[in-house]
Amino acid sequence: MAASCDPITRCRSTVSDLPLELLDAIVCCLFARDQKQLRLTCSRLNDIVTPRLFESLDLTCSPGELPSQMKSCQYFLQHMKTLPLSQSQSSFARHVKSITAQESGLSMAMIHQLLEICPSATSLSIPSFVLAEAWYAIEDEFAVQALPFSQEIRDALSAQFQPLLGGRSGITRLELTGSMDRLLHGAFHGLVPHLHHIRYLVVLVDIPVIDLQRHCPLLEYLECERISDDFPLVERWHVEKQRGGCFNDILWPWTSLRYLSTGFTAETQEGLGQYIFYLCIKFPSLMTLDFQLHYGGSDEILDTSRLVDLSSHATFKYLNSMTIACGRGSDECLALFSHFAPCLTALHLHFGEHDVDVSDILQSFPALQHLCIYNEGLLTCDVLDPEAPTHALKSLDIGERYTMPPSHDGATLETISTLCPSLQRLLIVYDDWVMNDEPPECIAENGLLGNLQKRLDNVLALMPNPPKPMIAALPCSNLSHLGISFCQGISETPGLIMFAEIPDKTTDTTSVDSKVLKAWYIDKQDGQEALDVRPWSVNTPLALEALVNWDIDMDSVVPVDKDYCLGFVGIIFVPSLPREFYLEWQCIPMK
Repeated sequence: MAASCDPITRCRSTVSDLPLELLDAIVCCLFARDQKQLRLTCSRLNDIVTPRLFESLDLTCSPGELPSQMKSCQYFLQHMKTLPLSQSQSSFARHVKSITAQESGLSMAMIHQLLEICPSATSLSIPSFVLAEAWYAIEDEFAVQALPFSQEIRDALSAQFQPLLGGRSGITRLELTGSMDRLLHGAFHGLVPHLHHIRYLVVLVDIPVIDLQRHCPLLEYLECERISDDFPLVERWHVEKQRGGCFNDILWPWTSLRYLSTGFTAETQEGLGQYIFYLCIKFPSLMTLDFQLHYGGSDEILDTSRLVDLSSHATFKYLNSMTIACGRGSDECLALFSHFAPCLTALHLHFGEHDVDVSDILQSFPALQHLCIYNEGLLTCDVLDPEAPTHALKSLDIGERYTMPPSHDGATLETISTLCPSLQRLLIVYDDWVMNDEPPECIAENGLLGNLQKRLDNVLALMPNPPKPMIAALPCSNLSHLGISFCQGISETPGLIMFAEIPDKTTDTTSVDSKVLKAWYIDKQDGQEALDVRPWSVNTPLALEALVNWDIDMDSVVPVDKDYCLGFVGIIFVPSLPREFYLEWQCIPMK
C-alpha cells in the first residue's frame, strides 16, 4: 500500500523541484503583496522573494505617520541598534540596494550609519542641504562667505566628506535632491573628489565639469542645471582643429557619458549653435540628451555657411534619443539640432504656446521613428507637395494641452497618416480633436460628414447640450496600438467610441459606403476607477442604435429623451482595426 502524503507537504515539494528560472519568472509576475505570501511556500522561493522585497529602503515619511519628535530615518536607526548583532547582520538590511532618505534633520552621521547597516547598497538619494554641514565645520577657519575656491578650502571640505563617501566604492548612483544656493554649491566642490566610483549622478546645480570629469571617469548618467565652465574654449578648439593642431588638449572629450540632462540660456541663435557644437565635442558618446532651453529671442541668426562648417567638424554620432523643452526658440533649436543629430530616432518636444508643424520635424530628422509632442499651440502638418516622399515614423504621441485652446484641424491626423504609412502606434487626447471647421477630407469630400452630422443632430435633437463629436481619419495607417485619453479624465456621463471603415472616394453623396467596424458604450460608475466598457449590442441603449448602425434610415430615427445624457462621441475612420486599443490607459478588448 502506498504511503500517504500530506497535501501541503506534497505541494511544497513539487514547487521546490521547479527550475530556478521558472520560480524567478513566477515571482516577476506577482505584486509585492502576493510575493510576501509566496515566501511561506518553500525555502527556495523565500530565497528569491526576500531580496526583491527589501531591495529598496525608503525613509521618507509623511507628516503624522510618526510622532513629531521621531523621524523615519532616526526611528529606523534606533530599531536596528536594538537588534542583537547576529540578528542585525542577517536582517533584511543586507538585501537593500537602494536607499532614499528625504527628511528634515538628516545629518551626514545618520547617512554614514545607514550605509554601514546596508553594506550592499549601490544607490543613495539624499537632500542636498546635508552638504552644508561641511561648511559649518570649517567656517571658523576660513572666510566661507567670501568664496575664493582655493585649493586649501577644497581640501578642507573634502576632508569633511571622507567619512560619508570615502571608500564607498559600492555606491554607483547618487542623487542630491533640492536646489542649491551658493553655500551648497561650494560644498559640492568638496564632495567631487569622493565620486570616482559614481556612474549615475543627479544634482541641481551648475556642474564644475572640468573637476567632475577628472574625478568621475566612470560617469555615464548626469542630470544637472548647467554645464559651462569650459564652454568658452570651444572657439579655440575650432581654430586649432582647422589648423590641424592638438585640439583635444584644449577641450578634453568626456567619452564615458551616455546620458545628459542640462540647460542653457541663449540670447542669439549664434550662441545656441555654439553651445550645441560644444556639447558635440565635449560628449561625443552621448546616446540620450535632455535639453532645457531659455531663449532670449534675438533676431541675430546663425549664418548657414557657418552652421555647415561647425557640423562638418563635430556631430552627435550616437545620439538616438532627445528631449527638448523650451518656450521660445523652438524653431531655432530644431533647425540647429537637425544639423548636429543626423541619427536621431526618438524626439520628445515640450513647447509652450508655439504652433508645431509635424511635416517640418519629419523633414529635419529623416531617421526619426518615435515622436512625442506636448505643446499649447496648434498642431499642423502642412505638406505642400503632393508628391512629397513618405516618412518611416512608427510611433506618435500627441500629448495633452492644459490651456484648452481651439481644437487641432481634423485634417492634420489624416495628413500625418498619409505622410507616415508605417505608423504603428498613436496616442491622442480626445479634447484636442473635437470636430471644428476643418474635418478630414476623406469624409468631407463625399458627403459622409454631412450624413453623419445629420444623424447626430436627429438622434440628439432634444438633448440640451449635445456633445461635439471627435472625428478622426487615418486612411493609410494600419495601427497596432491606438490610445485615447481625456484632458479631465472620463466623467460619469456615458459616451460612445466607434471605429469605422475608410469611405470609398467614389461614394455618391446620396449614400454612405462606410460602416461601423467596432463600437463601445463607455460608462463610469460612481466612485469606480475602472471604466464600464460594453461592446455595442451588449446591454447598450437602443435609443442610440442609429448612431452606430448606419443602415438605419434617417427618416425613422427617433430623438433620445431630453433628459438623456451623452458626454462624448468619438468616430475614428481606419483601414483596419488596431490590435490594441486603450481608453484612458485601460485596455479595451478587440474581440
